[in-house]
Amino acid sequence: MSSNNSSSSSSSTTATNSNTDSAYESSLDQLRSLLPNSNAKGMSDYDVVRSATDYIQTLMKDTGNSNSSD
Repeated sequence: MSSNNSSSSSSSTTATNSNTDSAYESSLDQLRSLLPNSNAKGMSDYDVVRSATDYIQTLMKDTGNSNSSD
């Protein structure tokens, strides 16, 4: 009976990790689609987040809402 419990626990953990990975990828895909870069599809995850941060800071400066600690 204990082997069944560990098996179901293991598959539950795998399902949770899969859902987390899926949500993470979905969020990055959404972020990529919003970036004004034509090559966003080929960017690494880090580059997508960094580019989005730079873009947000530029928008804030352009609108006069700069709250950054630069």
